[in-house]
Amino acid sequence: MPPSLAECPNEIIETILVLLDLDDVRTLRLSCRSLSISCVQAHFKSYYHTKRVEISSRGLKAFVDAMQHNRFVYCLQKLILVGLTAGGQRARSKQTREIAEIEANLLSQAFRGIAASMNQGELLSICLEVAIGIKSRRERAPPSTCPRYKWLSVWQCTAQTFHTTMRALSASALPLGELRLYHGSNMRFCSLASNELGKVDFGERGLASSLSSLTSLSISLSDAVVDNLAGELLAGREQAACASDGLAGLLQPAVSLANLEIHWFRLRNPLGRADNPLRSRCLLLSATAQLGLLPKLKSCKLDGVYTIERDLLAFVQHTAVQRLTLERVSLLSGTFRSSFEYCVSEDAKMQTLYFNDLFECDALLEFQSLLLLGGQSPPTMTTTRLSRHGREITQPVNYHCQWTYALEPDSPHTRMRAQRIRANYGPP
Repeated sequence: MPPSLAECPNEIIETILVLLDLDDVRTLRLSCRSLSISCVQAHFKSYYHTKRVEISSRGLKAFVDAMQHNRFVYCLQKLILVGLTAGGQRARSKQTREIAEIEANLLSQAFRGIAASMNQGELLSICLEVAIGIKSRRERAPPSTCPRYKWLSVWQCTAQTFHTTMRALSASALPLGELRLYHGSNMRFCSLASNELGKVDFGERGLASSLSSLTSLSISLSDAVVDNLAGELLAGREQAACASDGLAGLLQPAVSLANLEIHWFRLRNPLGRADNPLRSRCLLLSATAQLGLLPKLKSCKLDGVYTIERDLLAFVQHTAVQRLTLERVSLLSGTFRSSFEYCVSEDAKMQTLYFNDLFECDALLEFQSLLLLGGQSPPTMTTTRLSRHGREITQPVNYHCQWTYALEPDSPHTRMRAQRIRANYGPP
């Protein structure tokens, strides 16, 4: 009698499984009991490492059912929660609030099921995203496909998805290892209004417990929207306080945080307020820099952030960051010199530095470097980027300011660059 597949070593069966789709693996498991057991190895479990769930009553009910009846829940490592918007502005109503409450309760049930199945010391990664629902084709499109005049619907969806997730974490105390809030290349044209952070009590017992184990946080923030259903913008000083206090509240319970990325997206001011939006953005790090105890970071990236000299220096010093990236950061008062001097000092113990497109009051920084040529005096080269690691960290950072209006004239290259900048940093 010829040997059967069930008699093959587990290593051969695992090699075969790698070549099959999940549906084929499930069919194979139904053939006999021995194969059903042999098929449940590393490759089969990898199908359950990542789960994508739409934040809707239907999607969450299916997710809760799966968490209760699927014995491979313990394999879950990354959960992607997707808020859906049709591109239209949502109206305020009692029904909308009731739906949001139902969704939060369902997500809480699912989180409790995940927490109960996790082994001691295991941490979950949660990623929040937004997608545009196309009813005619039942498809999901990235936020960048939404017409720019409908940008408010995307921001409304990010706020609702964020608050639903925070309420569920508060109720379940699910331990987190990584939290990504609308951050990544697939989440262009999508950010969380900065004042939404101030509406959450991060010190609440369950939520603080979830954040206490957090080691990695990536977040994309934008100018504040005072009422995510009405669409009015906050006045300058008020939105600055909301953004700064909210970010400080988020970081304070994250005592284990090692990796931090903050991205800023600019919005327009549709009400034509007299407040200068740049002056309000510059206070993002103010409350955070004043915290007595900040987590000690291994790596930190500030991308598109507006700040002032003293806040940037205090933030870098208090976090004792080892790998620092500043990309398109704008100082609205003061200079980068004090921060640069600290970064290259022995006290900072910096391992890696990367600076790109930094601004002092609209003036672009150009860093000076030396190109060594044998037998000739080394000419000075300038670039808007500076990358250092290892022993070269302690070398002084020399730079001068180049006013932006003196940059290269209009051309296809500069127009394409401007489009990329607008896609990454706004406004919509």
